Amino acid sequence: MTKKILFSLIFFFVFTFVQGGPGDPEDPLDRPQGMDKPRVLISTDIGGGDEDDMQTFVRYLMYSDMFETEGLVASPPQAGRKADLLKIVDLYEQDYAHLKTWSWFLHPDSLRAVTKQGATGVGAPASGQNTEGSDLIVARGKVDDPRPLWILVWGSITDVAQALYDAPEIKENIRVYTIGSWNTRQDQAAHKYVQDVHKSDLWWIENDVSFRGMYQEGNLSGTYNNVTYSNNIIGPYGALGNFYKSLKSGSLKEGDSPSILYLLGHLLGHPGDPDDPTQEHWGGQFVKVGDMHYDDLTDEFASDAVRSKMTVAKWREQFADHFANRIKWTTKDNPVPLPVIKPDTCYISPGETAPDSCDVTITPVNRIGKNANNNRDMKFFREHFGFIFSKHGKHYDFKGRRVPLDGKRSPSIE
Repeated sequence: MTKKILFSLIFFFVFTFVQGGPGDPEDPLDRPQGMDKPRVLISTDIGGGDEDDMQTFVRYLMYSDMFETEGLVASPPQAGRKADLLKIVDLYEQDYAHLKTWSWFLHPDSLRAVTKQGATGVGAPASGQNTEGSDLIVARGKVDDPRPLWILVWGSITDVAQALYDAPEIKENIRVYTIGSWNTRQDQAAHKYVQDVHKSDLWWIENDVSFRGMYQEGNLSGTYNNVTYSNNIIGPYGALGNFYKSLKSGSLKEGDSPSILYLLGHLLGHPGDPDDPTQEHWGGQFVKVGDMHYDDLTDEFASDAVRSKMTVAKWREQFADHFANRIKWTTKDNPVPLPVIKPDTCYISPGETAPDSCDVTITPVNRIGKNANNNRDMKFFREHFGFIFSKHGKHYDFKGRRVPLDGKRSPSIE
């Protein structure tokens, strides 16, 4: 089989399953077929002087094909404004022509459609203080969907607090991951409200120290040096990369990125079930301090705080290398066109039998690890995408376990 045909089949099997078809800009929340993408809403104080939020947003956009983006909310405590988010979406649009050849990235207009202004000041929630941003949190939190809405908070918890005040019933449908520390101290009233009123039944990770593992501890030598990585590894590629290296004096910080990595590592087949924060994840490991409340392994200013930082830093080489490969997509087209998704493609669970009406069946297959088949094509695919597909009729799940497949005309790579 030629390499071109092999790559075509790789993209068909994995991207039809993992990514779903290209989204319609008129309906950015249209759920893809196959594996459900995590539903994500971001509350960020992007703008003003908080440039690491901007770096984190660049990373998120480069992985936005893997998430269902339900909201981008400009929140306190910095002078975060909707316009600041939209400026970076404009940069993403410059790279979009290349990106869309590699995967099913959201159209820039789809991102603009879910970008909202949140609060412009801090303080405890109250009647009549709702904003476009907090209203969006409520609306998306009320959606009838078996998947939880992951709310990633990169600034103060102001807009989330207001949403909980207006519609406490959304708690059963949301999961909150906050980057706290300084952000928390900027709106202590909103944080206190959430702690006092909702802590007992709100699924919540409070990351007050582990996030520093993005730029402290672990391997910071060579290409993993914060300045080298920003300028030489990410900076040369695309409008997004060039913008990235202009931030934080040309040094990586990305203090909010562990919230993304917490979900992303699992999607790429790395350790950590997002349902269990006590496990190891790219985005940190936490201890249970309440019924559904999780905190760092150590206090923020503890003498052994390095233990918390290392729960992120220990994975630096993995997530840094993966991002380094992805950013290159901004400067060149994928040499293998993405396939057209046919309506008669069926997605089945391992062991299920496909209906006769199916033209092709796809079953869940993901990354199986570094010791998998080491031939050139598999190595290329693994390093660039983090997923492994079926080969010679053998199928693997995301933990590397062989699974049976009895579907008719099941795809395989010879």
